[in-house]
Amino acid sequence: MSYVGSAIAILVCGGLGTAIAWFAVAPLGLDGIAAALTTAFAAMIAATLLFACGVAVGRALQRFK
Repeated sequence: MSYVGSAIAILVCGGLGTAIAWFAVAPLGLDGIAAALTTAFAAMIAATLLFACGVAVGRALQRFK
């Protein structure tokens, strides 16, 4: 995978991770700093899992090494 492809994948996973975290944290009723920290933590976990799953699928389909 090229550097450009990796950068695009990181941006996409970051955006999707943020959206997932927002929808997961919003029902908790948090606001302010607590909501920001909780959302950021959940977004980092979600983005990492999305990226790792994408790499695993890409390797399983032999799209890249």
